[in-house]
Amino acid sequence: NQLPHIEKEKFRCEKCKLGRRKSLKKAMEMLLGALEITALVFVILMAAIFIYGLRPTVILSGSMEPELMTGCLAFVNQRVDYEDIVIGDIIQFQTGTGVSCIHRVINITEAGIETKGDNNENSDGITTIEQNFQGKVIFNIPKVGKLVETVKTPAGIGLIVVMFFVFTLLCNLLDDK
Repeated sequence: NQLPHIEKEKFRCEKCKLGRRKSLKKAMEMLLGALEITALVFVILMAAIFIYGLRPTVILSGSMEPELMTGCLAFVNQRVDYEDIVIGDIIQFQTGTGVSCIHRVINITEAGIETKGDNNENSDGITTIEQNFQGKVIFNIPKVGKLVETVKTPAGIGLIVVMFFVFTLLCNLLDDK
């Protein structure tokens, strides 16, 4: 009398495992689809950004806080004409040491553009002339720069590679069952 009952339980348990496996496989397929769509949107967005002359720049210091927080991703329009810059604009320029800097325009003279970080006490002086002007900041995305900087490190690249292989392995294991 008990044997058919045990067989029914075993069958029900196997059926549950199969159902969970199918659910997990479906969830992984949905996640993979979402990742593919996200990657495609990202590639299209980055292509559009570069086509329209925008250059993403990670803000590494707090000199422009609270307007541009450390770790945000600022987008610089490189097609803006030097002559179109006005007081109050936030611009990117190359310093004498070759480093790109993003600060606010506080004065424009015949000699050039005077800039200052919003969070700095003193002016940078005349920092920008047409030859070292790189563009005007048009918008930023908070905190995304931190992710970009992390991905650029060996540990970040390694993490992405490991995640890719784990995800691929899981998908393959689920396909085999």
